[in-house]
Amino acid sequence: MKAIKHILALAALTLSFSVVAKTFNKEQQMLRLDIVKQLTADGLKPNIDEDGDVSFTKNDIKYFVILNENWNNPFIYTIYSGFSYDREKDFSRENMEALISLINQNKTVKLYCDDGGYTLRTDVLCKDGTIFKPTFDAIIKQQEKARKEIVETITNGLGGLDLTGNKETIFERAMGYYQDEDYYKSYKLFKYLADEGYAPAYSFLGVSYQDGLGVTKDEDLMVENYEKAIDNGETWIAYNLADYYYGKRKYDKALELYTLCSGSDNAFRSDAYYMIGQINEKGRGIPVNLTKAIQCYKKSVEYSTELESNARLALIRLEQQVENPADFVDISKSLLVGLTPQEMFEKGYEYEHGLNNRTVSLPKAYGYYKASADKNYPQSFAKMGEIYISDFYPFKDKAKSDKYYEKAYKIFKQREGYDADAAYQLGMMFKEGRGVSKDQAQAVTYFKNAAERGNTEANYELGLIYQGEMEPVDAFDCFMKAADKGLAKAMFEVAKAYETGMGTGRNREQAISWYTKCSETDSRIANEASAALKRLGKVDDKKE
Repeated sequence: MKAIKHILALAALTLSFSVVAKTFNKEQQMLRLDIVKQLTADGLKPNIDEDGDVSFTKNDIKYFVILNENWNNPFIYTIYSGFSYDREKDFSRENMEALISLINQNKTVKLYCDDGGYTLRTDVLCKDGTIFKPTFDAIIKQQEKARKEIVETITNGLGGLDLTGNKETIFERAMGYYQDEDYYKSYKLFKYLADEGYAPAYSFLGVSYQDGLGVTKDEDLMVENYEKAIDNGETWIAYNLADYYYGKRKYDKALELYTLCSGSDNAFRSDAYYMIGQINEKGRGIPVNLTKAIQCYKKSVEYSTELESNARLALIRLEQQVENPADFVDISKSLLVGLTPQEMFEKGYEYEHGLNNRTVSLPKAYGYYKASADKNYPQSFAKMGEIYISDFYPFKDKAKSDKYYEKAYKIFKQREGYDADAAYQLGMMFKEGRGVSKDQAQAVTYFKNAAERGNTEANYELGLIYQGEMEPVDAFDCFMKAADKGLAKAMFEVAKAYETGMGTGRNREQAISWYTKCSETDSRIANEASAALKRLGKVDDKKE
């Protein structure tokens, strides 16, 4: 009985077919009948509407199959799904038209917009109905994927973005999302721009695949996009790819890429020279060449924006002269015109620590510090005392150091009762034995004095002393006071305490919170905080 009913149903469809499809020839009618049979066999309950189109519903979406009556042997049929505009939910015509270029990157699915709504369509060229079954499921999946991409793009705030417009504007939007750590949105735009051949997007698409920012990690796609970026002149990203090959112990490839990166003016130039030095010093894939390593370390220092850079520390370890002592001279008087002693000191600090987009220049730092000290600025007396015994400077002259510290001590002692910085400086002198004998008890007294007057660094130094005396609760309290004021190194100590339970209860969430705050600061220790977050398995929700 079921078989008889099935045949009767097909007969009814054939009758309906013959009545409404007056413009179709016999072969086209048979093709449509084959399509109806296959949809019926799949339980999709197809219908033929008054226009002669076959309709069916799958996963709550209504689809149509249209035969093109102007094509005959081969035939063309179109599978499409249609949707209405909804301005309240940003599914407006303007937003849909802006997405046409994005969706039409698909090989099989195209997006169209008209007055009535928007449609997703797939055209299939065939000789008969036998191709329908093997292609049908794949087409439906592609259309569902395209629909999902439209919904995700709109609901994630990309609606209204003219993806057919100026690529630089789109890239700026992508970088804005990237800097805000809204990685899903940045990935979508970097992917679009890369597919359009916009060179600057390759680098950041590669980073997205490397770190899983808005997309699943994929080493092959990372390498592919980094190589495209390099081929298009984005040589700075060669550093990332070099690091990847270095980690894989493919040192020849790593050396080639570090060398490429070091040859242009970019933010990774100093780091690239350092890694070339490491390869030569350690003999990674090549014979040890200490002379070449030292040369590269010195070039790294030349381009560095960090005083305590790895290259400078390597040169100190190798007992190599970093700067020429003859370069440490008084600063030109013309450069001092209009500067107060405090401003001279601040200029010295900028050059010493590579601030305000400067590379580190210790000769210039020395010049400005000395000019400030010559004007009797007390902090500069202490700084000059430090310089003459510092491993970072070429002097190693304790006698001169002591003279400057003696001058600093006299002034700071006069001010300790009302000047927090003076009390802090005295604490550092007694802690390190600079110009005075080491005396930790005296150091604690001065640090407490400074901390009570709001000196953040004094709280941090107290924390270190208590930590060394195995007083973790007191240490944590001091670190927390400094961390609350935004001191990065104190944030790191607070995070460590929460991670280990030293001085406070273990609290993974608080550890992650403080490591995250520290990682977002512009400080050397930020990298250690980022490493700690990885160790704790921290995954940013925005990266999923």
